[in-house]
Amino acid sequence: MKLNVYEWKEVIEETKELESIETNYTNVVNQQQVLAVSNHMYKFVVNQKDVLVNSPKSELIFVDIFDYIDFDLSVAKGILQLKLNGKRANYTDALRNGDVIHISWK
Repeated sequence: MKLNVYEWKEVIEETKELESIETNYTNVVNQQQVLAVSNHMYKFVVNQKDVLVNSPKSELIFVDIFDYIDFDLSVAKGILQLKLNGKRANYTDALRNGDVIHISWK
């Protein structure tokens, strides 16, 4: 089967389009692999509930946990009580995988 010039142009355009799709797909897969490699998984117990954290940070501090839980800090309801593994905590205390965190208003 012989192709004329117009049919060849169409084949070439389709090939370019397929190459573009393949390149875009490869870029997306590579970006997802980079994200998967660059993120860190942590597991905490916060107010007696397991919380899984997928963070780009290699180290977390106590205040970071508020990015991953539902706790309204916009309106104060007393004095904020922070505990880390049963002891009084500060916002800048380092978090470790498996830590037990308790946050409440007093």
